[in-house]
Amino acid sequence: MKVYFTLFGIACATIACATPDTKRDIAGFSYTADERLTHYVTEFLADCGNYLSESVCKPRIDLTVTVSKLPDNILGQCSVYEGRLRAIQLDDIVLNQYNEKAVIYHELYHCVLGKPHFDDELDIMNTYEVDENTVRMYENWSEYTKKVFTRE
Repeated sequence: MKVYFTLFGIACATIACATPDTKRDIAGFSYTADERLTHYVTEFLADCGNYLSESVCKPRIDLTVTVSKLPDNILGQCSVYEGRLRAIQLDDIVLNQYNEKAVIYHELYHCVLGKPHFDDELDIMNTYEVDENTVRMYENWSEYTKKVFTRE
């Protein structure tokens, strides 16, 4: 069974979140995340800073990361709204699964860096869940993240 990731550019919607944790910096980047996900956003931003400039890693956006129930076979989605608002929704089944980090990074690559899908090889930006290859990706995590951060 394939599980799909999605990238949507839709009009505004209200998204509920449990115990948000808001972080802001002077560059104009801010995010609010479900407390269970804050460490992933922080880690993503640090990883990004290893390869790209702070202005690229922290664009002038307001990002919200929440957990909710999504339609069948969708683990996460990035919504890009007019202005600065970006929203990531992750299906509640993602939490505490073997691919949790890959799903969250996948959506952060969309919403923060505007990265598209890349289905030609094992890649964090595949539109489908990588199943049996996820273990290999985690064993070589820095290689796979570097590839996405530095891809044009």
